[in-house]
Amino acid sequence: MKRTIKLTGLDQRNYAHDSIEKAMAEGKPHRVTIEPWTEQRTGQQNSALWLWAGWVADWLNTNDHYFLFKIKGLDKVMEIPWNDKMVVDYLLRPFVKHESGHSSTSKATTVELSKAIDNLQDNLALKIGVNIPFPSRYDLMVEK
Repeated sequence: MKRTIKLTGLDQRNYAHDSIEKAMAEGKPHRVTIEPWTEQRTGQQNSALWLWAGWVADWLNTNDHYFLFKIKGLDKVMEIPWNDKMVVDYLLRPFVKHESGHSSTSKATTVELSKAIDNLQDNLALKIGVNIPFPSRYDLMVEK
């Protein structure tokens, strides 16, 4: 059984020690990994991410920056309107992979995700001249 324990004080340290003692009593080898604790993205950050991705998609579509899709063997290229999922999958995910090494945005820490979004925002500003700020708490309240 895999256990993750956040060690922030004496109580957690004692719990971790007791857990190791119980595991060792089973007589089987176990692996113990100690690494710095990092927070995964929060619910609020997740909501803001999807709101922002929708804003980016709306801007791209309004300004005729469509997703171009070509089927192998056909000469026709289709212009597909952007949506929030496409922005996350095709624009943000490569930056998340670069920052965190994860191919999933949900596995990135809050810091890694923030850096990836900052880098994508910088690239959008430099390449196509769009500056869409990340949503504030107020923006999240207004959208609900």
